Amino acid sequence: MAVKQVSTRLREAISMIQMNNRHYILVFFAACMVLMTSCLSDDETTVKYYNDAAITSFSLGTLSRTMHTTNAAGEDSTYTISVNCSSYAFVINQQLGVIYNLDSLPDGTQVDKSLINVTAKNSGYVYLKHNDGTDSIRMVQNTDSLDFSTPRVLRCYANDASWYREYTVEVRVHQEKDSTFYWNEKTANETLAKMEDMRGIAFKDYIVAYGIADGKAAAAVTDHADGNNWRGLTLPEAGRISLTTTAEVAYLLTDNGNVFTSSDLDTWTQVAAMTGLKQLVAASKTEVYAIAEDGTLKKSADNGASWSADDIDSPASFLPNTDISGISVPTKTNNDIEKIYLFGNRYDGGTVTCNIWTKTVDSSDHALRLPWMYQPFESVTWHHAPTVDHLTVIHYADRLFLMGGEGVGECTLKAFEKTYHSMDNGLNWWQTEIITLPEGFSSSPTSFAMVADNNRHIWLICGSTGKVWRGYLSNVAWQ
Repeated sequence: MAVKQVSTRLREAISMIQMNNRHYILVFFAACMVLMTSCLSDDETTVKYYNDAAITSFSLGTLSRTMHTTNAAGEDSTYTISVNCSSYAFVINQQLGVIYNLDSLPDGTQVDKSLINVTAKNSGYVYLKHNDGTDSIRMVQNTDSLDFSTPRVLRCYANDASWYREYTVEVRVHQEKDSTFYWNEKTANETLAKMEDMRGIAFKDYIVAYGIADGKAAAAVTDHADGNNWRGLTLPEAGRISLTTTAEVAYLLTDNGNVFTSSDLDTWTQVAAMTGLKQLVAASKTEVYAIAEDGTLKKSADNGASWSADDIDSPASFLPNTDISGISVPTKTNNDIEKIYLFGNRYDGGTVTCNIWTKTVDSSDHALRLPWMYQPFESVTWHHAPTVDHLTVIHYADRLFLMGGEGVGECTLKAFEKTYHSMDNGLNWWQTEIITLPEGFSSSPTSFAMVADNNRHIWLICGSTGKVWRGYLSNVAWQ
């Protein structure tokens, strides 16, 4: 950042006459005192002045915030509260000459009347440039109410008034409401509209929708930042497929039990044949999991090349046998530990239940291996997951979300009538208002996908209509 020199101390003082009287007097006396020090005798006290200019701290005081609500008549109304903004840290980049807050202030915060606290090195002087395009400035005092609704320039003078440097200050305010969900509709896609029994996954920076089209397997992919343009994927076989992923590898299972892997979704390498697997479930950092044709739970510790029975704490008769899906969720406290979920409906005679299993996986050396744990129906007071066709579950905003088509068994829900969330690893499910379907949502009740990507967004992909939405919860997207 450029630091500008004042040509002479006295000339600087005289130029300050353009300011108001108090500013002129301050700088004039500073310049005079510097000149006078050279005339003092050796036995008198010498006052030392410094020639370095820098702002060392910047913070806000208490500001007003406009809040929106609905009155008793159902009409929108507003009210104002006070917000202590002193805890919002500001970055001071001395090289670039910029000052800004990393964490934006809450929406509705009125920064056009900002109380600020600013400190300069060695008791330097701080001025605010006017917004009129001129070089006019005014001294900043901590009791001033200043307008930071647009970026402003602060000029910091050295203690001896010989140098100054400027900083552009940006006070950032959220433009979206906190804890509000926003949907963005994308261009409808004909390829997606043709898919039956659609499912979806996120892989790296891509969103993949797959299912059956024209009697054979089909898949399409879009970039997480796009959604309007989808390209078809070349699949290794024509039969029905299932997919699961780790951070670096995508696994594909065909209807005859062949397993393929890919790192880019375009080139597939077969790693196993005729495995007897029915459906891929999920993958951890060290293992891949699947439901076999015989209804048992299998695992692979060698990237899908070989499969063996995995440990479960309850009979295999409690495993789901339709609408099967799974997800892997890393824990926030330990990068080596993941929570693996298995969801699906269990048709057993005339009874249908939504059965959920969990497994904790520790990929660190010498970690204890834990079995899959069934979440039983032990109490009527629990809020069990609904039994809905084409059950779909994602993890988002530190909770699980569930949606599906029409209710099956004793469940009488209409397709997409309700969305549920769970905050206790799938034990209890409550109807949620956090995520509501976007206006204009229309999909086949047996062919759709809900996907949480790796960039804090949720996707809705609709069979029969080809409609696509990408959405986010504001406070999650801000993280």
